[in-house]
Amino acid sequence: MTGIEFHGWTSHWITRRILRLALWHAFGALLRLSGLRGMTILLLHFFSTPDPIFMWYCILGLDNPDSLAQRQATRASHVARLHQLLDEGRLMLAGPFPAIDAEDPGPVGFSGSLIVAEFDDLDVAQEWADADPYVAAGVYREVSVRPFRKTLP
Repeated sequence: MTGIEFHGWTSHWITRRILRLALWHAFGALLRLSGLRGMTILLLHFFSTPDPIFMWYCILGLDNPDSLAQRQATRASHVARLHQLLDEGRLMLAGPFPAIDAEDPGPVGFSGSLIVAEFDDLDVAQEWADADPYVAAGVYREVSVRPFRKTLP
């Protein structure tokens, strides 16, 4: 599933709500037909329970000096983890900071990276960040994780 945004809600959240609503109507119709009205209260409680609220987290990785070679060697595994988040609809954005004011900094390389993604809580986000291949390869000298509240757009 993609993480397309619609009025601040990601598509995976919208899809869960639509499926929940469809199931509610299907079960309600089935119970009315079967005469099991008492079960309707239990189903109402189950289907009206709000979906878990996930929080966005900003992961900021700052590069070690002269780490471009390690970055390039480890990039495929780093990007694979980002694609997993993207496929789950949990990635808002990700990308590196060029060390100079240019789209392609060439041999100067990068000064760090920014990832904004959705996690259950700060501890889970920190564990995910600590397991990044760039950390193990020594690309990042420091990684910080902070809660992030999207305001615009």
